[in-house]
Amino acid sequence: MQVINSDPEILGGTPVFNGTRVPIKNLFDYLETGETIAEFLDDFPSVTLKQVLFITDIEEIKRSLEIAVREIYRNDYHLLKEGLNERAITTRLFCYLRPFFLNHDVDHEYNGNIENARNRRKDMVGSELEFEPFRTIRKPKIIDGKAVINISPDIIVHKRGSNSKNILIIEVKKTEQFNRLNLHDKFDITKICYFTSLLNGFVFTLGVFLQIGVKQFCLRYFVEGVEIMIWKKTESVFY
Repeated sequence: MQVINSDPEILGGTPVFNGTRVPIKNLFDYLETGETIAEFLDDFPSVTLKQVLFITDIEEIKRSLEIAVREIYRNDYHLLKEGLNERAITTRLFCYLRPFFLNHDVDHEYNGNIENARNRRKDMVGSELEFEPFRTIRKPKIIDGKAVINISPDIIVHKRGSNSKNILIIEVKKTEQFNRLNLHDKFDITKICYFTSLLNGFVFTLGVFLQIGVKQFCLRYFVEGVEIMIWKKTESVFY
């Protein structure tokens, strides 16, 4: 079921519920202010209950992630203040996420894909032209005329041995430059869009690009290969 539409001719490409002109952000705003699903459906009758429930599931994942990120500031601020390795931060985030997903596997740099008959690895497949901007970061292999890049996401929440319960994929970037995306950032976002897209067999429910710095963090959320919102937070209590 396609839930998101980002057609440039509809509200300038603002992500909306498929088949409507209702921005996805409207529902997040309702949930943030404590209004009910019933109230939202009354106000926006063109949106279906099934679409709304899909987004409310995402909201639950989103809240769990935001709590986990804050735990890094609360318990591991030293890692940020001293500019320590990005993997150290990713490892702590992995630990804080696990209690929220007890019925799933939370994995760090997991590149397995049991449904890939060729090599049982997570591959991003496209044209050479698509991946050309990222050749200096990761040079693709050409297999059967397609460009193939093996991917090890920073963190995923899923069930090992299947692609039917892919919940969350996260790429993490330690930075203080929140308003500018460099080539590595764009490559990470390309990966997230690929693995959340309806077209590529993985269909992670939610993709997140986390930019984390000494004084603030920014979460970019992706659904069905589309960026649906950006959430930036500064908390003086952290430092």
